[in-house]
Amino acid sequence: MRLKQFLPLALTGLAILFGYFAGRCGISGGSCFFSAYFNDYVFSVLEPLYIFSLYSVPAVFLLPIVKERVFKTWLRFATVWIILSVIVISSTATSSQSWFPIYEFIREDAAKVMGVLFSGLSLILLAKQTFLPKKVREAKL
Repeated sequence: MRLKQFLPLALTGLAILFGYFAGRCGISGGSCFFSAYFNDYVFSVLEPLYIFSLYSVPAVFLLPIVKERVFKTWLRFATVWIILSVIVISSTATSSQSWFPIYEFIREDAAKVMGVLFSGLSLILLAKQTFLPKKVREAKL
């Protein structure tokens, strides 16, 4: 099971690397992708993925050292949270259409918020499942 616990860390690392190099490809001169539509689509998907992956790094670094039951609990939480994050991030506008943007909330901001919440809630869940005694964990509030 320990090998499975390294999988989220490896996937997060791949998402960071892929998002970073795809972003650098579009910034440095010409586009690396063939069509303008594909280029816009890739960057509208990869930029939030890159940001979400960066903010989720603290949580996935702890996964290889936790117990199997804690990992399974976190995996259920992560599955629901990532689906929710995809829905929230994809429903957010890619750029602000306001003529006076005092406060704009765009796709990258949604990815930051969801990534920070994911990391914070994951760390709380992992700490609760790992360090609290069993009686306190199972107590109903």
